[in-house]
Amino acid sequence: MIDETELLEDLRHIRRRPKMWMRRGTFNDTCALIHGMDLGTDGQLLAGFRDWLGKRLGTPHEDLPWWDLSLMLTFPEERFSSPVAPIPDDEKARTELINQIEEFLMNCRNTIETRIFN
Repeated sequence: MIDETELLEDLRHIRRRPKMWMRRGTFNDTCALIHGMDLGTDGQLLAGFRDWLGKRLGTPHEDLPWWDLSLMLTFPEERFSSPVAPIPDDEKARTELINQIEEFLMNCRNTIETRIFN
């Protein structure tokens, strides 16, 4: 079982001081770090997160990874035409991603764990 309190605290530290955790602290670096944290928990950290993001967008977007869904929520007016399209505001994208994960873990996790693991 993962210690969500510790993970939430780590996310808060990453949000406050990203360059202490990553060399550049960009959105892409943050995604790589969080993906690694998810792998370290055997996928438990983000279990259900992609579906949760899809529901917030109003459509599942089953073909997109969670980082693209996060960008779509953060910048609803933008249309990202390719995976290498520039991010309009990298700091905002990084901060909002962490906010989304924090909200997911704090408010939605128990419901999702019950649905997925029981």
